[in-house]
Amino acid sequence: TLGQNPLPSHQDVFRGEVEGDKNYPLILIQHRDVHYMHSEFRQLPSIRSGHQEPLIEINPATAKDLGIKDGEIIYIETPGFNGRISGKARFVDGLHPLTISCLSHWWFPEQDGPEHGCFDSNINTILSHGPPYDPITGAHQTRAVPCRVTSLQAVA
Repeated sequence: TLGQNPLPSHQDVFRGEVEGDKNYPLILIQHRDVHYMHSEFRQLPSIRSGHQEPLIEINPATAKDLGIKDGEIIYIETPGFNGRISGKARFVDGLHPLTISCLSHWWFPEQDGPEHGCFDSNINTILSHGPPYDPITGAHQTRAVPCRVTSLQAVA
């Protein structure tokens, strides 16, 4: 077991950092769409027809506080990056009000290559590959990332 507990346990590692930073008051997590394998198959019309765009899930109460409407284009920003990614807001009642959840690995086969729009909506482009690292796997942080969300109207 490499000196680690073999049973998983909850650790609220980044919560204090998120609550203490008024510039990034929300917690970003990412999830995968079961219709895609990481970044693969977005170019297949049969799969893409039912899953056409990147979604950013947000609690309706949080969205209301931020002036975000269901279905509008919104942006996510994380500390340490000048860029941001966009996606369509999707209200999810059961999502914790401090949590923002988005699909990972987005790119647009219909856009010109070689990038195919991968910097527009791919959450991996605004995640740090630096510490803190998971003490067991050594992986960089992909969940519980401090973030902020803005609407297209707030950016304009």
